[in-house]
Amino acid sequence: MDTEILSLIKKQCQGKQHIKLTVGYISNSSTTVSVFNENGETEYEDYLYEIGSITKTFTASLLAKYMHEGRISLDDSIGAYINGLEQNRYYPTIKRLITHTSGYARRLPMSRTSLLKSVLFGVTNEKFSSMIHTDKQRMDAILKETVLSDKDYKWQYSNFGVGLVGCAIGAISGRGYTATMDEFLTNELGLQNSYTSTYPGNNLLGYNKKDTTGGNVVWGENLLRPAGDIISTAKDLLRYAEMNFNEELPYLSVCHQKYAKNGFVYTHMFDVDMGLGWWIGRKENVLLHGGDTAAFSSFLVADKKHKMATVVLSNYPGNSYQLSKIAIPLLHKINRNSDG
Repeated sequence: MDTEILSLIKKQCQGKQHIKLTVGYISNSSTTVSVFNENGETEYEDYLYEIGSITKTFTASLLAKYMHEGRISLDDSIGAYINGLEQNRYYPTIKRLITHTSGYARRLPMSRTSLLKSVLFGVTNEKFSSMIHTDKQRMDAILKETVLSDKDYKWQYSNFGVGLVGCAIGAISGRGYTATMDEFLTNELGLQNSYTSTYPGNNLLGYNKKDTTGGNVVWGENLLRPAGDIISTAKDLLRYAEMNFNEELPYLSVCHQKYAKNGFVYTHMFDVDMGLGWWIGRKENVLLHGGDTAAFSSFLVADKKHKMATVVLSNYPGNSYQLSKIAIPLLHKINRNSDG
């Protein structure tokens, strides 16, 4: 890597005693992955990271598979897949849920106070696990209490909405979301080091800004798992990106189409809209998504035109947006080098 990228990496690692920052890219079908700590590049290991909301792209990919097989439609109401809901009442469509235009607020199921505390002060993953816990009773209460109209709402990022899509996937398979997703990751995508939830002793530990361990998220029976529960490695994520930019599976391209205008802007590089799960560049032919838990952050971007991708993974919180400031310039650097 050149001095510009190494400088960005050093800035991200500075002052973090236990950091394992993994930076990888794929270009010309060749994969390169490096690991950095506070002192610079260190011995390589394919660490397992919580990837947070990058999980949403996998949930969307599995949704697209079921659409391809005729088992679900984007126009279906979520009410068709969840038992016990009121009849003759509007519930959002699958399309609105997976594109964050359903009207469900960003903070759900957390209170405004809990969300503010988590953003301003940070929390351990144990505390985070309890704050976001959503069982069937809590989900039903939110669905009952939140009255929505049959329309496309203004884009508003919603973990709850994607969690509902996961419920629909689990209902269709008859085996629940986690078993269905694990089979999809292993057998369909061929990713041997990617799976739902956490396995103590295997995962990299996360840390907080005070350099004390933040642990790992304990998802349990949380119905928000489809929005953020996958564990993966840099190599697996780059392989997944490669499948997407090559459209190796017939249904993946469905996720790369524009379905909603997105107010979220990567001001330093891209303006983006909403595909299924992925943010998609308005001008550049790229797919991107970040992920955050209480003690991890991640960012993945794939360039469909130039057949390349970059990934950055950290076992510290601090906003996937900050990691995008490494991943996106690295992507551009690789692109310039390949053209030259």
